[in-house]
Amino acid sequence: MKRLLAIMAASVYLVPLSIAAAVYVLRKNEARAIFAGNLEQGWPLIIPFAFAAFSGALAVANIIAAARGRFVSLSAAMVAKLCLAPFYIINFCVWALGLVVFHTALIVLPLLPFLVMYAYLTVLGTSAHVISNLRPLRRRGIITTGEFALHFVLQVVFVLDVLDSIYLNVVCKRRAETMAVQENPREGV
Repeated sequence: MKRLLAIMAASVYLVPLSIAAAVYVLRKNEARAIFAGNLEQGWPLIIPFAFAAFSGALAVANIIAAARGRFVSLSAAMVAKLCLAPFYIINFCVWALGLVVFHTALIVLPLLPFLVMYAYLTVLGTSAHVISNLRPLRRRGIITTGEFALHFVLQVVFVLDVLDSIYLNVVCKRRAETMAVQENPREGV
């Protein structure tokens, strides 16, 4: 499962790289020809969509695997979330810059719902593993039912999911160690 999560995290970065390459190729080959009806020169636009579909499929595979009980540890999910943080920051900045400065709103605006869905799908691809870890934590008494509900909600919100996974990783590890010491106290200490 770690391999699938790592491949998804790496493949997410291929989308903005392929968009940059497509823009470069289109600028070089006169992008006006595409809008004039000559779609033969528009082939570079297919590559980012192919990478997005691949990353989306990997995110769905991660969600399905986590739902079936084949989830990774909290620390592995946290590392994947931290690796994806620069992607979300760059993604947000590039699209915001494209909308505001370069007046590409006519091109970007129709794509915006798909970009948001893609970004959210990749968030859920990592959050599914954290959410799947919450049930065993609840059963062992490491977190309460209220904490379970709170962490579940935080895992489906941008930015808060990363902060929550860091918190869960640190606090749950500490609580588990405390519970282990209370259950097996050392004699003579």
